[in-house]
Amino acid sequence: MALILLAAAAWAEGAAGDVPLPAPTPPPRPVFVSHPRQTFSAFRLQLPTGRPDVALRLAGVADPIGTDFGEATLRVQGGWTWFALAAELPAAAGVAEGWSDAGFGNLKVNAEVVFGPAGSTHTLGLQGILSLGSVGGGHPVSFWGTVPEATLPAGGAAVVYAGTAAGLAWRLQTGLRSRTLASSSLYSLDVDAMFGLVRPLGRGWSVVGEAEVTYAPVPFYLRGLVRLEPGAGWRADLGVALPLPTMLQAPSLQVLGQVGHRF
Repeated sequence: MALILLAAAAWAEGAAGDVPLPAPTPPPRPVFVSHPRQTFSAFRLQLPTGRPDVALRLAGVADPIGTDFGEATLRVQGGWTWFALAAELPAAAGVAEGWSDAGFGNLKVNAEVVFGPAGSTHTLGLQGILSLGSVGGGHPVSFWGTVPEATLPAGGAAVVYAGTAAGLAWRLQTGLRSRTLASSSLYSLDVDAMFGLVRPLGRGWSVVGEAEVTYAPVPFYLRGLVRLEPGAGWRADLGVALPLPTMLQAPSLQVLGQVGHRF
């Protein structure tokens, strides 16, 4: 009997030794930031942060003297924890009695560092500008519809700082730009300040506002749009722009539209 008890105890001890010990808890993975980067998309003011985004901006300008312009700008962007990239390319067309013209505008590429505490996201980087000339070669586009910097031939670079918090956003840029006017190149200071806001109204609707001050033939712009976000990352905007003081000197109708998708 004693032998049986000893054998049972030895078997139980061996079985207990086969029970695997609990695995040690792995060390926590490094986290770059404990909060998500904020995103912001108005019309021309968009921070290249958050998930990838594609937007098509549309604009039409009706002038009482009979000259009409149209623009379409494709913008793509991608944002990561500490870095963001964005590029946009406009195309423009103008038509009047006995005259018409069309072509690509200025390609813009932004590379920016992303930083900021919880509740606020900031970017700081460089913007490169390159004129692509007109469709099919020949002379560059020499007119603009909504903003001169989009289509008037230009090249150069600028330092760009932008940020967003609580539905507000701002962007400041300065640099040197070469503009081609009347077959001659002029170098000038590139200065632009922009402020925007997005205010939700409920049921997917929002109000979008922008104010832009720039060192250009038209120095000040106001833009107001209504936005619908039906879901799945889609958004659609419709509104108007008021260039000042040009609107007072030569009234025109500037209609804006945008369709965008955040992946």
